[in-house]
This record gives sequence, structure tokens and C-alpha cells, in this order.
Amino acid sequence: MIRIVTVENPFEPFIHETEEVVCLGVTLDRYFESLESRDVFLNGQHVEDPALVTPVDGDWIILAPHVEGGGLKNILGVVAMIALSTITGGIISGGASLFGMSIASAGSIGAYLYAGAVMYLGGRLINALFPQQINAHADREQSQTYGWDLPTLATTEGGVIGETYGTCIPQAQLLTEHVETTADGKQYLNLLFCGGYGPVEKIENIRIDNTPISNYSNVQIETRLGTNNQTPITFFMNTPVDQSVNLMLDTNLPIVRTTDSVKASALEVTLEWGNGLYHLNDDGSYAKAAVEIQIDYRRTGKPDWINAGKYTVESDSSEGIRKAIKFAENLEAGQYDVKVSMTNKPSGSRYMTTTNWAILTSYNDGTYCRPNKVLVAMRILATNQLSGGIPNVNWRQTRSVVYVHNPHTKTYEAKAATNPIWAAYDILHGCRKLRNMVSGADEYVVFGCRHESLDAYYVQWKSAAEYADEKILNNEGEMESRFQFDAFFDTSQKRFDAAAKAAAVAHANIIVHGRNYGIVVDRPQGMSQVFAEGRTTLSSVQGSFMSKEERAHSVEITYNDRSNDFKNTQFTLRSPLWDKDDGQENTAQLTLFGVSRRTQAYREGVYSLATSERQLQFVELGTDINGLVCEYGDVVGYAHTVSRIGIASGRVVAATATTLTLDREVEMKAGAHYEIYVTLQDDTLIRKEVVPQAGATMTVTVTEPFAHAPQKYDCYAFGRQHKAVKPFRVVGAERDGDMLVKLKLAEYDEAIYAAELDYDKYPDFDYTNIEDFTPQKWDAQVQNAVVNNNTHIVYNNYNGYDISWHNSTRNGQIVFDTVHAMRKNRAYGLSFGMEVRVLGYYKRHDGGGARYLCKYLYDPERYPWAIRLGETNDYEYKLVLREDGTPKLDVNGEYELEKDAQGKFIPLLTANGEPKHKVMYAVICETTVNYSMFGAKLDGKTDDYDAIYMAHRYQHDTYTVEPLSRRRRYSVKVENHKGIIRKDNDKPIVCAGDIDLSGSELLVQDCNATWYGFYLWGDNEEDYYTYEPTEEARATYKKDNFVINPQGYNSVLEPNAVLTLKEDPYAVRDDSGYMYSEPRYELLLHTTDGILTSPFMQDWDRAGGLEIHTPVSDYVTHEMSTRTIMSHLSVSYNMLPAAHYRFVGCDVKLQTSANEYCSVLWCKCHNAHISGFNFQPNTGGMHNTRFKNTMIYIWGAYNVEVSDIVGFNAAGKKEGGKNGTSGYVIRATNCLQLHLHDISVQGYWGATAMNCVKDVHIERVNINRLDIHNYFYNLWIDECNLFNHAIQIGEGRGICSITNTNFYINKLEGDSYPNAHILEFNLTYGRIFEGRVLIANCNAFLKAPEGNEFDVCKIDFSPEAISLFDSYKLPEVTIRDCTFHSYEADTYLCYFNIAGMRRGKTSTTPPSNIAGYCRDTGNDDAGQLMWKYVGRGIDWIDDGNKKKLQVKTGQTVRTYESFVDGDGKTAFYDVRHFIVVRDGVLPIATKENKPTDYSGSEFACGTARIRYVEDMEWKANRAYEVGDYCFTETSNWLPVFCWQCTTAGRSNGYRPVHLQGEEIDGVDVYPKEQDSCWWKYVAARAAFIHKDFIPNMEVAVGEYVYADHKIYQVMQSGKLTPTPPQNTDWNGSFENGSARLAFRGKDWQPQTWFAKGSYCMSRGTDGKDHVYQLVRHAGVTSGSVPVAGNARCVDGDIIWEYVRKAAGGAPMPTEAPSLKTGSNPPAPVDAGARTVDGTLPVRYIGAVPMAWRKAGESYAEGTFIADNTFVVQCIKGGKTDAKNQWGPLEGAGGWRSDNTYLDNECVWKKVTPSAANCHWRSSNTHYRLGDFYYADETSERKYRLYQVVSLQEPPSGNGFWQALTAYNVGDVVKANGHEYRCVFDGRLTLPNQTVIENIVTNMKAGGDIFSFYKGTDVPTKPGSSGKWIIKVGNLDQYRFKDGPYFGHEGNPAPEILDANNYAKKSDIPTRLSQLENNVSYATQQQIPTKVSQLENDAGYVRKSELPPTGGGGSG
Repeated sequence: MIRIVTVENPFEPFIHETEEVVCLGVTLDRYFESLESRDVFLNGQHVEDPALVTPVDGDWIILAPHVEGGGLKNILGVVAMIALSTITGGIISGGASLFGMSIASAGSIGAYLYAGAVMYLGGRLINALFPQQINAHADREQSQTYGWDLPTLATTEGGVIGETYGTCIPQAQLLTEHVETTADGKQYLNLLFCGGYGPVEKIENIRIDNTPISNYSNVQIETRLGTNNQTPITFFMNTPVDQSVNLMLDTNLPIVRTTDSVKASALEVTLEWGNGLYHLNDDGSYAKAAVEIQIDYRRTGKPDWINAGKYTVESDSSEGIRKAIKFAENLEAGQYDVKVSMTNKPSGSRYMTTTNWAILTSYNDGTYCRPNKVLVAMRILATNQLSGGIPNVNWRQTRSVVYVHNPHTKTYEAKAATNPIWAAYDILHGCRKLRNMVSGADEYVVFGCRHESLDAYYVQWKSAAEYADEKILNNEGEMESRFQFDAFFDTSQKRFDAAAKAAAVAHANIIVHGRNYGIVVDRPQGMSQVFAEGRTTLSSVQGSFMSKEERAHSVEITYNDRSNDFKNTQFTLRSPLWDKDDGQENTAQLTLFGVSRRTQAYREGVYSLATSERQLQFVELGTDINGLVCEYGDVVGYAHTVSRIGIASGRVVAATATTLTLDREVEMKAGAHYEIYVTLQDDTLIRKEVVPQAGATMTVTVTEPFAHAPQKYDCYAFGRQHKAVKPFRVVGAERDGDMLVKLKLAEYDEAIYAAELDYDKYPDFDYTNIEDFTPQKWDAQVQNAVVNNNTHIVYNNYNGYDISWHNSTRNGQIVFDTVHAMRKNRAYGLSFGMEVRVLGYYKRHDGGGARYLCKYLYDPERYPWAIRLGETNDYEYKLVLREDGTPKLDVNGEYELEKDAQGKFIPLLTANGEPKHKVMYAVICETTVNYSMFGAKLDGKTDDYDAIYMAHRYQHDTYTVEPLSRRRRYSVKVENHKGIIRKDNDKPIVCAGDIDLSGSELLVQDCNATWYGFYLWGDNEEDYYTYEPTEEARATYKKDNFVINPQGYNSVLEPNAVLTLKEDPYAVRDDSGYMYSEPRYELLLHTTDGILTSPFMQDWDRAGGLEIHTPVSDYVTHEMSTRTIMSHLSVSYNMLPAAHYRFVGCDVKLQTSANEYCSVLWCKCHNAHISGFNFQPNTGGMHNTRFKNTMIYIWGAYNVEVSDIVGFNAAGKKEGGKNGTSGYVIRATNCLQLHLHDISVQGYWGATAMNCVKDVHIERVNINRLDIHNYFYNLWIDECNLFNHAIQIGEGRGICSITNTNFYINKLEGDSYPNAHILEFNLTYGRIFEGRVLIANCNAFLKAPEGNEFDVCKIDFSPEAISLFDSYKLPEVTIRDCTFHSYEADTYLCYFNIAGMRRGKTSTTPPSNIAGYCRDTGNDDAGQLMWKYVGRGIDWIDDGNKKKLQVKTGQTVRTYESFVDGDGKTAFYDVRHFIVVRDGVLPIATKENKPTDYSGSEFACGTARIRYVEDMEWKANRAYEVGDYCFTETSNWLPVFCWQCTTAGRSNGYRPVHLQGEEIDGVDVYPKEQDSCWWKYVAARAAFIHKDFIPNMEVAVGEYVYADHKIYQVMQSGKLTPTPPQNTDWNGSFENGSARLAFRGKDWQPQTWFAKGSYCMSRGTDGKDHVYQLVRHAGVTSGSVPVAGNARCVDGDIIWEYVRKAAGGAPMPTEAPSLKTGSNPPAPVDAGARTVDGTLPVRYIGAVPMAWRKAGESYAEGTFIADNTFVVQCIKGGKTDAKNQWGPLEGAGGWRSDNTYLDNECVWKKVTPSAANCHWRSSNTHYRLGDFYYADETSERKYRLYQVVSLQEPPSGNGFWQALTAYNVGDVVKANGHEYRCVFDGRLTLPNQTVIENIVTNMKAGGDIFSFYKGTDVPTKPGSSGKWIIKVGNLDQYRFKDGPYFGHEGNPAPEILDANNYAKKSDIPTRLSQLENNVSYATQQQIPTKVSQLENDAGYVRKSELPPTGGGGSG
């Protein structure tokens, strides 16, 4: 088919008709009835005679109106290029194919058709024609090859296969890996890496990270260059495919797995015994144990199994075992099922037989050569030479050849791949020279566009390539090619986009001509056409100039240096104008892709700067299309009366070969030289010199005749020689009506092509015509040239004039189409106070329309959103200034003007003494704004930081003040409902007020990922008050108190004050063995009269001044050492505002790399509601292996609601076998009243994390974990669904209520820490939640829980974590009315699963805290500096307190001046300090008697004596002597703290004192270094500071002024105010008096943030003040100021309280040589007891064996080992380092500063400081105090060790402190010469009751109420009731275990109340019939009632047996 495109208007090519016709094989003219008045283009090229050209199938035919003159043959490719690009997307015939084999979004050819007139980087002009880099920055963000370090290994699937040009270090892609286990048990790691497409010429310098591969042993390397006939890698002949199984085998439980491979030809199973395989004997040795494994397999889909055999594995080792069994080979390729069963294993608790099926490996048959892929293969022995995981392999590879089709010879030619033009050609064409595997011949195969698409412009390509290859002299004096290209494309993109990047390196642009590709190069060239008044339409000319503010005079260049492993390399290039212009700070940033030579990067910088400084003028003009012959990129001449270029221009009236009659009169001066340019009818441009003739004339004569005489109406331009026209370059075009075009021109200057910045060779030529210039004459000339009533002409300060048009008015309001139009209008027709409106920012109705107010601004830098319109005719007058230098406002909010003595306003004058004119600014005045109004494009590609920043800065700075709270009320709302929000830096957007982003999309990437979030919302920290409660008030700060004393020093706590308390540290967290200190915060709302809305969670009355002896971990090694830390307390408050604010979020695309810290929103706002966020992470890339931050972080806020949040948490995802670590979606710290509801968040790690929160309500939340780390009070969870990680709570009090909630547990692949529970107690902060827990009406549903176990509550005790709280209580827990259902009925059920241990013992450092003293142990924790607290200082104010006037030596008297600034805040200045040198009484303070003697000599003040001190504030890293005084201060509102040195030493911290180079103010260890300051020495104070502040002083530009301990730089000369400047904003500058200053630094202070580049003043080692500059990054200074000891000491698990000084004074007396050992060793005593050896007092240490420790052995805590007289003791049991033969020898390198040694799991501590301190005992010998000696031998062949102790240790009574020892509350010990009482013994207090009732479950295993893991050991004690009752009732499955509870012998046992064994009421018998007659009681029926029922056992006669009576018988 052939496509026919018909365009009716050539400058509306997007409006066209398209039809498809069958290719007939006839000429072009046969396809149309008529071609009259039509031009025909075939595939973008003009066809002169359509009857002679035959199109082919697939061609494009374009019809356009025919025009005369130059026609449309070459004009910017308008028709062919634009019309076709509209239809085809701009790329056809291969140009749209993907380059990089991965799908990318479609790009727009418009970016390359109209490579714009300017390119901005960092807001500063850099380029004006061809971008040096096209999308380079965005490409770098995705590229993994280029960065600040070597590329890291790509291990994920679906990566891009890269392309090489020149030399590079590619990002290696792991194609396959396999662990090979040899017969001898060795494991080899087989790795195959890909370096992209080949072929390349060489591969060299293979390394692992930075280490050459030759440095490794047992490694085999093979490489392939990427040819299509390359051979396979020898050790990847059969490709193994490993798939993880990781399931445990057990008897009669076979496991079946199917191979991932469908071409498996051999099978292998790898089994693991992670804990060894053995039988444990009675004596602790190991005997052999064996297991039997059965393996079967079958073809997938087949019914019958094939027996692969039984395998018996036997071992007696406790080390991990791994065995690979290859059981089936030479199989038919296919997919197979494999069944593994354990058929036999020994039984018994002493057998370790746990067997895991680890890996199933299938071997794919055949040889895989992977043609056309660059391969590096490695086979390396898996030893400790690998650091674990897959090594990061890299290498250097070179491709030097590409293939280019020569249409003249019709053959392919090899060209240099390093030529960026030929590289671009190759990217489009994609020709490869491949070997035909059948014929063996080399053939050319094309993967891109056809060569015909490039042949048509081959000459252009060849010329451009030759220009790139041209040899030039570089700045190092050597010859080299102009452009060289070294690049590795590793991101998916279209071929055209990639080719454009390569071409840009050579300053070239690829132009699409239909289906063909041409190329245009930015290089020096001559003019092709002239545009003057004869060829421009009326009123079409517009001009503009770059302002000084926009010009860059320096450029920061980033490129990839080949000599630096192609890593990002930066340097800064400065222009010769750097020191001559005010714009020194205007540094542009240039990122170069494909540039690897520093010399070439230097030239690019030169090109950029020259462009910025010399390409200043831009012109737009209209012309008719008939006369247009120039192309995009052509150089043209320009002349016009409006711009004052040339003398005259127009059209020729008549001409001969030597004369020209012009259409206007010109005037020539005698002696001057003139020229004329004429454009002939055939578009030929002719320049001729003119014969001079003085006077006015319309006919000029040329010095040489024309070859062809000009014709009437030919265009001309006349002027002075070399100034008749000014050269410009065509940079754009657009439609300007029918058959008209508007051209965009940029100034052309050959200086930009120079190789160096030598402007002497290229003088700045002024083309402006100034002959006989007057404004009146010029106006007349312009009016003749331009007739337009709406024309406005403005003089431009930079060489010429601008012309623009009036704008329409609507409803009395002036309306502009765009902001650009408003800027162009300047202040014309506008007045101050007028409101104007723009319809759009860049174009009408683009969403950026807004209303503006025309204003005069005193200090425009304070209003960065204001748009400068220009000077007006109004004069600028002097303003009335406040003391802080800001202007006063009148009642109407207008500036107050200063008046002179006559009452007239005082005008400001310029440097020339002329009155200054006001500058008008357009200031936005909307109450609801969006980002488009400030210039945001929101296209997802543009860095919109400036616009977003200004929108929120405008919102933040527009406010009123609430009368009661004095808080700001923000009246402006930011509502942005469209587009992609993107910024490309890590600066948070500081904002406040209502914000609604719904409908937008937020993009978070590496470039903007930061800890402090994309948005930092709220002003709580901007508006706070320093507050210090009095001692009486502090006493009321007790837990559960809600009534307090509100009195503070010099202040009272205000109503509705939000009080913040902080103690740092209060705990040392044990985070999986990594120990670090943590602060606690508490937020309280004070209503009035000291009544709080919530009580204190814990005591604060003793906060601060606590001594903590704790293990602290090294960040890198995680080695622990005991350190001494002092806690500090700080208190402040801010007012609760009346306003409530909302932040409505949007969709958030998280596209950061792994391990990038990132947050989206930090909330520091009271009364806040956050909602509407939808977090969508890139789960493939956002896993992490170190801590990541959260998406929403709420900090220091009261009453915050969070709702309607949806998302996924990718943090914590296991990756590459490594567990991830934490990262959260919602986090909160120091919050009160937090309400989370209607939230749905899933993921791998806990979606929430909270610290120091109170009253937390969570409802209707679906989430994978709710986690409160520590220090919380009250948690209510109701009607929620929890998944996998459920709920975790740390230390806290109050209520934890979990009701009406479901819990779901599923197996989740990638879950780093799977578990199954409802509630886990976090004990890593040293304490447990000790309130009341209720779990009621809840369900749990389990599928495949981890370990097939479910714990309702889980508790894991930390042995190392430290807390300062003196309570430790197990909570009262009630679990009732719940259902627990498992889909595996044999799931083990446990109600309380307990693990871990708690020593309940001291640390290794004795207590030393003394009330009122502070120990400063320095940076190594070994310092001796001691401070005594003297008391508070005295401020020179009369506050009515007469008691403070009684002063004592060492107190500080502070004087100052103050004023209230424009924001209503008090500013202090001229602060001075005096020290009291003699006790006495000061006079009542007045302004008149304030001390003013600053000489340093003492003088009387009242009855006291004082003297001035200049440098008495405490300083870090400073030596102090006994008797020295210092002070510390927290605020000028509060008196200072005074200190006296009692023990000499050097203070802690790293304050800069060096005199050269740079040093860190902290520790150079990640991550501490990230927050530390690097100070570079600058100069002595006298050499740097020009002037010290004096009121009303004159200052000059560039001077540095030292004012009130602050450093300012003068940015504008003038006179300063009477008071010192107070502004300390790190960014920008400010007006002060008539000068402008910039804050640059201040005196060094501890724990203070400094900005990068700022300065500090510090006293150096020479005792003089010096200036240092902060380099590398911003940071916080070091130093921990003294704090008065509060008498308590946290000593491991024990807490001591200072009692008094021990009797006898110092613990270590002088020597007593008369004391000697006796004749015989002392009698045996208990370890630790004191005794006497002869007359020598000693303490028995213990029995020490003469044996050293063994590598890899286990040792119990307390074990001694000895190397003769060097003795150490195990203070933490475990297994020693198996690879370290000797361990803690005296001379070993691993000893830490606290004399401990980490030995794998063991920790050893020195008993004897050294071998020299220990002896073998001799009789009658004196040993020194502290020495050790061995005495007699024990029966176990150990030697008793003794230490000589102090004489003053009493032989009886309270003993001395012992390390690692348990104590009871009330015990008193001696340490460091003082007595301490135990106030907390570290034991866990048991609850009164634990209740579990009404539980339904189908689980049949376990049911343990309490289960204790092996090794659990936690000492406990009963609670207040004296007993612990466990109540259970109506449980389906339960049991109680025997043994000590919590694993500690002697712990109290609970009392069990088992209601399951009690009878029900209905079961209790109420009738006798219900009882068993087991004692044979007779029933009523059985009791005889008749004699007949009785047995006649007595022989009674019955009545019937008696004889009858009367009437008969014998006589």
C-alpha cells in the first residue's frame, strides 16, 4: 500500500487527510487527476517532476500548496517532517523499534524537531540551539551502569541487554548461577554474566568490586566476545537450573517438587543438615548418627515413580553439612517430578538429625553458546574470600567498529564506534557482520531501519562524522578528535531516542524527512539568508535578552571519566567573567552522557558558558513562506529598525550591475565604510561593499559589479561595514496565519565554538546602530517601519529595544494570555495596586491562569513567587525600618515612608546620584492555588521543584495570627488535581495549611528520596517557646499525675500549651545485637491552672543527669564496648492553634532503588487530618537490607487523624537470600491523641511504627502489623483485620485493648521474619509493657504458620538492653472469648511463648555519678575531666528577685540588649558575660549601672568583684585545668548554668581546631558521618573577616562582617542599621539598612546544624580564632554539654543512687611498703571476699587454670583463662572464633577501650591489666596496690588469684562494687570513693493475675499456658500481692509445664486456678438418688416395718407356735 497525505496549509500540517491506495507500479503523476498548484514530496523529499518518479510499496506521498521562491524544498522539513511525524509518531522503518530489548513508552519526535531556543539546567541558561544531552538526566536515573560508584550486579529477570560503543564498564547481568559440590565436599560457585550485545573487540580488567580477579585463588575465568559463532563456556556445557525447596524432611512425610525446567536431562538433590548430624554422648562428645533418604522421580504427567535409590548419610559433626546427590542422568529432556522421603532416622533427644531438602537442580542438556552476547564466566571456590552472596563482578570492554552503508559504492564500510555520529547511525540502522553458520561466509544483517532511509542524506552523515573526527588541540596541549563517544546503553528506549542521545554528543540533531533520516550539526557556518524589513511582516518583530540573573558564569560538569572507572566525575569551570559580574552564585549544572575524556568535558563546559554569555539576544519575526529558504539550524542575517541593527532595509526599487536604488533614503558619513546584502530572485545571498559618499541618498554604488543585476523587489539590508546585519541561527518555526510563518532566531556568535574561553580572540561585537541617535528620531523611524496602534516599544538595557502589544481588558481587569506575555508587557500601562489576570502560564487555559496584584516590594527575595515586571516612573523612597532592619507597616499594611526635616519623603539614589525608580512586581493574590500557576508542567518528565516550592512558600508566607494562640492561620489552600508531581532533588517541600493533591500522581525516585520526606507539613517547630520548669514544678512531674505546678524560670506555662519533654538517652536498644541509645519524648496538653488532659506516662522529676553504663555497638563491626553516657533533659512548648488542617494525598508511585531512604509526608502539625494516599511501590526494586524510612511520619503532634490510606509496604522483603529490614507506611513519634481508621495496607514489614505516643485509637484497619516500639500510654484496637505480623508493643503503661479483631496468618514468600502470633512484646528497649492487656472477642486463622506454631503472646527478653526506669513488671493479661483455628490441626498452640534472658547484674564499669557533678569521659570514654555545678548565672535585669543578687565565685553575670522584631519575637544582641571573682551582693540592675568594662580586669560591682570574659562558654575538644570556670546556656530567656573544673582533662567532641586541611567534627563511620560536619580550614579570623559590626557602618560588596557572633557577606554595598543583623536563614539574602547581606555562618556551637558551604568561627590549637568552611554535606556539630548529676546511675540491669562519700576518703591510698605477704598463703575464702595475707590486705579473685582458650570451643560466663600471668575472664558465654587460633592474647589487636574482647559469641574482659601486673607469690614480699599474684594450687590443678586492695576497705560490713554481680534493692556498695544504694535490682516483677478463659480451638498440639525456650533465664520476684495467680477456664486445649518459670532457679511459682477441673453447678448433686451408696446405707424401702421381715436369729417362738388356752385337758 501507498499512503497519500494531503495538506491544505503547509503551516498547519497537523490538519490533513490521509488515504491508502494500492501500489500500481506507475509514476507519481498517475495517482492524481491534477497536480496544478501543488508540490509533491516522496518520503519527505521534494519531487521536481512527478512524471519521472515511481513510488514503491510502503512509500508516503505528501501533497501541499505550491509556492514560489525557495519553496518548501528544505524549510525545516515542515511538511514532510511534521505531517509524517504526526501520523507515524515521527519514526518509521525501524526508528521506532526498541533499542535495548525492553518495552518503553512512546516518545515524541517534537522534542527533536524543535530542539528549542534555550535549554535550562538548574534554572540557568546553558544552551540555545542543540542540547548537549537529550533526556540525559532522566536516562541516568534509570541507568545502573553510570553513577558515583562501580555498577552493581543485576540479578533480577527482565533486564535490558545493553549495547556498547567505544569503551565502558557495563552493568553485568547474571544469566545463571549454580553451586557445584564436588566429591571431596568442596563447593564451587559457577556464575555466568552477560555484558550486553556483541561483538566487542576485547574484555579486560576483570574484577570483583575493585579487586583484580588475579588476587583470588581457585578461580577459573572464561570470556566470549559476543560473536554469533562463539563456543560454549566449558563449565556451562549443561546448564544447571537450581530451584529452592528449603523444606524439612521427616519420616513418612515425603515431599514432592516439579522441576522448573521442561528440558531437564539430569537431576540432583541437595540436602542440608544445618546444625550437624550426630549423637550427643554423656561426656559431651559427638558420636555418629545416620539417616536414610529415599529418592524417586517420574516424568511429569506419568503415573509411575522410578526408584532412584536409597542413600545413607552418616556423620558425627556438629558443623553444618551439605550433600548433593545426582541420581538420574541421560534422561529424555523434559519436566520431572521428584519425591524425597526420609525412610529412617534414629530416635531420642540426643540425636541431631534435622534434615532439610535445600535445592532441586535440573540439568538442561545441550550446549549453550548464547550467540551475540558478551559473556564472562567464573568458577570460584566458595571460601571466606567471598563475603557472602553473589560477588559484584565488573570488567572493561571495548567495541571499536560499526558498519555504515555507502550508497556511492553500494558496500558496507567499517567506521569507528567511538564517533558519536556513526554511533547514532548504527543505532538507527543496526547492521551486524555475522558468520553464516551454513556457508561459513560473513554477511551483513540489519536489525534497524533500511539503509535506504539513511542513504538519501549520507553526505550529511559523512560530513558530520568528519567534523566529529577532526583533530583539534585540547586544553592540555595535545591533539585529539573533537568528539569521542564511550557509552553503554542499558535502558529500554526507542532507537530514535537512543540515536538522538549519541548525536547530541557531537552537537547534532537527527532530522526526520518522511521515512528518511538526515542530520544537522551545530558548527560554524556562513549566512544563508537575510531577514530585514523587506521580508518581515508588519508588527511581527519581538526581541528579548537574557538578564544578568539568568546567565551562568560557571558550570558544574558531570561526566563519566574513563580513567576513574567511568564513574561520575565532577569539576567546575568558571568563565573569565566570573569575577567581573554579580552573578557568581549562578552556577549551572551540565550532565554529559557518553563523554569519558576530561578534555572533551572541558570543551563542553566552554561551549555552555560561551553560549550563556554570548548568545543573549532572541528574536521572533514573521515572514511569508514564499521567500523562505533557510533550514532548521541555518545561520541567517537579521536587520530591523526596531532593534537598531543596520541603517536601512527593505526592497530594491531599481538596479544595475553596479548601482542600487533603494526604497528609502540612507545617510552616509565621510570616512566611514558601508556594505549591503541583497537576496536575489533565486534566493542567492550576495554581499557587496558600498562606495562611500557623504550625505543622504537613495542610490548606492557597489565597489564590485554584480554577476547578475538584482531585480526590482529584491530584498536588501544596508549598514556600516560588518554591521549591516547581525547573524542569528534558526531554532524554530510556527504557523502565523495563512501562508505565513513565525521564525524563532537565537543570536549567533563564533565564540561558542572555541576550545577555550579566550574572548580576546572573539570580541563581543556591537551591531547596534547609534549614528545620530535620538529618541525622537528613533520613534519616527519605528513608526515608519511599524504601523500598529497596539504596539508598545520599550528600551532594553542590553543592546536595543523590545516591541510588544497592548493586551485586552475584561471587566476593567487587564488580561494577558500567558505569564510570558505579562512579563513581555513589563510595567507598561500598569499601576501599583492594579489587579491583572493571566489566562494560562504557558498557554491559555493550561490550568496556570491566576490573578496578580501589581506591587512594590522592599525586599523581593522574601517573595520568590513574585514576577518582576520592570521599573516604573515612580520614585523609590526611604522606608521607616524596625530595629531588625525590616520595614514598618502602617495600619493599612502599607510601608511607612521616612520624612526629612521639612516633612518630605526622602528619595533613594542610585550609585550615580540619580533618583531610583520603583520596580513593579506581579504578586499572585489567589486564595486557592495549584502548581501550574507557578509554572509546573506536571508531565512527569520536568523537574517542577521550583514551581512546587513557590506554591507552598506563597501558602506558608500568607497568613494571619490567631489572637489567643498567637499561631499562624494559613488562609491559602493548595489544590492540585492533575498531572504528575515530580521534583529532582532531596529538599523537602516545606508547607503548612490545607493541601489537596487528589487527582494527581506523586513520583518518588532516587533523585528525590530523602529522610525528611517529599513534603514537610506543619509549623510546630517554627513557633515554639523555651521553657524550664522550676525545681518545685519538676517535683510534680510524676507518673499518673495530671495536676502539675506550671511555674517556670521567668515564665509560667500558658493555657492551651502543648508541652514537649525529651530525655536523651533514656534507653539503649538491643536491635538484634546492635546496641544504640534512644531518647524518650512525652507530649502533654496543658489546659489551665496546671491541669493536663492526660497524665504523665512515667516520672520526669529526676530526668537528666543520669549516668548510664551500657554496651554500645560499633556500627560497622557491631562489636560492643561499655560506654558511659549522661542523659540530658530539654523542655519546650508551643501553643495549640484553633485551626484544623487537612492534607489530602494522591496516588504515589515509589520507584526508588533498594536501600534508598524515602518518605512522602512528614506531619508536624497539631489538629491535623491526613487522608487519600495510595502508595504503589516498585516491589521488584524496593526491597531493602537496611533501615528505610516511612511514607507518612507524624512527629510531635497533638490530635492527628489518619484515614483512607491504601498501599503496600515493600520494605522487609527478602531478596537474594538476605533478610530485609524495617520500613513503614505510617510512623509516629511524640504524639498525643492519634486516631487511625479505615486504612488498608499490606506488605512484608510492619506497616506502622510508633515511638513515644499516647492515647492511640485504631479502628477498621486492615494492615499487616501494628507496632508501637517504646514509651507509650494506652492503645485501643477495635474492629480490625491483622495479617502475619499482627501486633507488637514495646515498653509502656496504661491499657492495651485488642477487641473484635481478626488475625490471619499465611505463608508469604519473601517474608524476612515470618511468625504467627497475636501480640508480641518488644523488650529491646530494656523494659516491657507493664499495664493491662485485654484480648477479647478475637479470631485467628492460620495457614502454614512458621514452624507450625501459633503463640497468642510472644515475649523475647533482651539480655543487653538498658533502661533508666526503676520498674520492670510483667503486664496483667486477660485473654477471653476467642477462637483460634488452624488449617493444620497439629499446629502447636501456646498462650505465652517466653524466650531470652535477663542477667539482673551489674555492668563492667562501677558507678561514679555524684549529685551536682558531671564526668566528661571524652571521646574514648577514658577521660578524667570532672565538672562541679556552681549554680545558675545572673541576668542583668530587675525581675524583683533580690536573693539572686547574692553571688559567689564562679557564677556568670550576663548582660544584653533586646528588641521585638517584625514577627513579634524578641531578638537579643550585644550579649556579654562577666565572671564573679569574689563573693558579694550585686546592685539592683538598671540600664544605667550595667557593667561596661570589657578590658578583662576585675572591678567592683556592688560588694562583689567581677571581670569580663570573652570566651567562657563550654567548648568541645578543649583542655581544661582544675579551677577553670565555664558556663552552658539553652536560651537567652533563661539564666546560664555555671561550672567549675575539679579534675583536669579534655572535653568531649570534635570541634575544629586544626590549622590546615579538613577534618570531621564527629566520627567517620557510616551512618554517623552522614550527620556530621566536615570542616575545611579557611584562614585566621583577621585574614577572613573584613569588619566587625559597628552601628550604622558602611559596607562594600564582597566584604565579610562579623556581627554578634555571626558571619555575614555583603551582597550590596550600603549602610547597616544601628543594631546588628539577626537574620540567620541559610539561603538567600536580605536587606539591612541600604545594604544587602547574606548569612554565611556563626561561632561554633555544640549540637548545631550547619548548611553545606557555611562558615564557623572556632579557636584553634594556637589559641587564636580561625574560620572554617563546611564541606561535603550539611551536618550537626558534636559535643555533649555538662549536665549536673542527679545521683542515679544505670549500671547494666542495676540502678544505683548516690548516698555519700565513703568513709576514709579516696579509695586508693598511698603505698605502705611495710605490708607484706606471710610465710604461708592465706586460708581459702569465697570468691570476691577480702582477707589478709600476712599483713597485706587482698581480695580473692578466683581459681584460675593454667590453660588458654581453644578456637571454636564453648565457654561459660565466669570462666577464667590464663596465659601465665595474663588473665582474662569470660563475661558473656558462647562459642569462640574457630578461625582465630589465639584470641584475646595480651598483644592481640581486638582489645577495645573498656578492656573487653569480642571472640565470636564470647566476650572476654581483662582481669590483670597486663602480664606485668601479675606475679607468682613469694613469702614476706610487698606487692603494690592493685597488683595480682598467684598463691597455692587447688585440688583441681588451678591456682588461686589474689589482688592487693586498699587499706581503707573495711574487713567487714558493706562490700565493694563487683562487676557482673546481682544485688538486691537496699544493698549499699562502695565505688570510686563513694557509697551507692541499689534502688532497682533488675528482676522482673510478676503480675497479680493472668486470666485465660473461653477459648475455642481445633489445634490439638501443645496448648501450653506458658512455654519457655531452652536457655530462657529471667530472674523474677512477686508483685504487690505477694503471689501470682494464673486463672484458666473453658479452654479446648491447654496444659501446664513443670520446671522453674522463666527458666531461673529460685523464681516464685504461680498459683494455678484451673476452672476446667471444677464441677459445674448443674453437676452438684441435690438428691440422695444422685449419690452412689458406697457405704451400704439402707433405703427407706429396705428398712423393715414388720417382724416377718426380720430374721429370727434369736430363736423367738412365733404366736402360731404357742399352745391354745382354756376348756380342755386331763385332771
